Amino acid sequence: MKVLRAWLILGRVSNLPTVWTNVLAAWVLTRDSLAWATELDWLLLGASLLYLGGTTLNDFFDVAFDREYRKERPIPSGVLRRSTVGWACVGYALFGALAVGVGAGASWSYLIALIAAILVYDYRHKEWLGSVFVMGLCRLFLSLLAGSVGMGWQVTLGVGMHALSLFFYIVGLTFVARGESREAPLWRWPLALLSLPLIGSLGLGWGEWSWAHALSVGAFVGLLAGTLRVLGNRQDTARIGKSVGLMLAGICLIDGLFLTLVLGWWGAVIGIGGFGVSLLLQRMVPAT
Repeated sequence: MKVLRAWLILGRVSNLPTVWTNVLAAWVLTRDSLAWATELDWLLLGASLLYLGGTTLNDFFDVAFDREYRKERPIPSGVLRRSTVGWACVGYALFGALAVGVGAGASWSYLIALIAAILVYDYRHKEWLGSVFVMGLCRLFLSLLAGSVGMGWQVTLGVGMHALSLFFYIVGLTFVARGESREAPLWRWPLALLSLPLIGSLGLGWGEWSWAHALSVGAFVGLLAGTLRVLGNRQDTARIGKSVGLMLAGICLIDGLFLTLVLGWWGAVIGIGGFGVSLLLQRMVPAT
């Protein structure tokens, strides 16, 4: 059980619902319906494997940092060997790429771009501030990748807006997250980026107001308010970690904003449900 939990921690499995809703949102925005197909199964599987590989690779590269600041992590604590983790990353990447590129038939251009962004971020994120933008590109390319099935490299306007919304939100989130494991200043201006998905979804759905979309908007605004409240509690030394966990789960709410434009109430259910599942999983496996 100790080894299994170590793998779950490396994979940040509590964030997998955010990957699934990312894929579903891009898929739906491309087809204007859910239209479940075998390609979607392959997409969900491949995206999950690529995410697991990326987060696991993060610990592979962060060994020196973790030995100093996070000795409880699976590799420095001795639960898993670094070489074993490295080979697991190769397996995740290989089978994930095959599932997405061959099984789903997604664009290889976006697939290569996604893998490249994952590698650059994991390798340079500790010492390079610009890596926050690379982290945003990871989610952007995931959305474009999911929306490219049956479309080549071209994607719809909806997918483009969804991808950009994820990019800016993740950039803002990652700026905050940089201060979680070590002393780092909390910059205020990136917090403004967290609201851009709201603007993007409202712009895309202009003139198509519905109660379902209003519910998704309310849930997302509540997330932003809750995040700012946690960050503002200076007496809580763990406030950054708590806010990051909330923001990560909130990625599902971004997808809900876009899903409701096509699926109505089902879109709201998927977004809010994914948010809840992610928070529940965080109680068992940490999000970062």
